Amino acid sequence: MKGIIILGLVFSLLVAISLPVFAETESIRAPIKWQPIQWGNKEWKSDDTAIQTAVNLFIMADWMQTRNIASNPDKFYETNNFLGPHPT
Repeated sequence: MKGIIILGLVFSLLVAISLPVFAETESIRAPIKWQPIQWGNKEWKSDDTAIQTAVNLFIMADWMQTRNIASNPDKFYETNNFLGPHPT
């Protein structure tokens, strides 16, 4: 149960940081309106959101697999001779 709660929190955090952010600030001299970074004057589209979501899911799957392997060192070992069976 605790793992599901942590997984939900991590997923929520990944979704939150992948959303575009808008901020406004007022200064004494002139107000500045902040805009999200646009690489190459490209607008963020639904395809970009799908790609970012897929990347976040793959990163989370890799993280979960790494935690599983680290918690079961007797079942899993590294086959790369340079790293050794249980690298740190």
